[in-house]
Amino acid sequence: MSFSPIQRLLRRVPVVRWCAMQYVRKQRAEIASVRWEYRQTILITVGNLTIMWAGVERMLDELIAHWQHLATDLSQDHPMALARKLSYLKEMQRDERLSAAIRDFLRYTRIEAKRLGGERHDIIHGILHNIGSTLNWRTQRVIYEGPLARVHQRLYTNDDLQQISLEVAQFSTFLSARVWVLIGGDPKFFPKPDELHQALREFGHA
Repeated sequence: MSFSPIQRLLRRVPVVRWCAMQYVRKQRAEIASVRWEYRQTILITVGNLTIMWAGVERMLDELIAHWQHLATDLSQDHPMALARKLSYLKEMQRDERLSAAIRDFLRYTRIEAKRLGGERHDIIHGILHNIGSTLNWRTQRVIYEGPLARVHQRLYTNDDLQQISLEVAQFSTFLSARVWVLIGGDPKFFPKPDELHQALREFGHA
């Protein structure tokens, strides 16, 4: 007696076992899809963080360049690294020709940029990877201390990464109107008049 291919398969693999195998495969595919979607949200979060931080540093560059050209003899090069930009902001903060409100703004900007810059540095310049089957993430980066080096590790949840991204976005929004006012940007070209008016009031320009 000859059997069809399906009959031969059923003789080797009982129907109940075959159904169980199909169910397990379906479950694994669904889990893999959910995990991939979760990873995609992390990649989007980290990508947005990278883009927004580039905007923050561009605004710091605008602020520093404006002060450097108007208030110095141009003997110093424009700072490139974030650490040097923060030092430059500290110099600006000591300039008594600036109002107390502007110096307070510079101090806050320096402190917040240092804090968020450190968070961003660990995430962007570290090796960000998922820990096993958990929803936790870990970064590893090498810190050089003279002739020595050590591995620095930090743990993050998805909520941690989302929160840092949100804080960078809020800081970027905070800077945009105030830097625009301080560098003498044309008010009619700023897209958010309410924020611009708030910055003008803070600096005593309105």
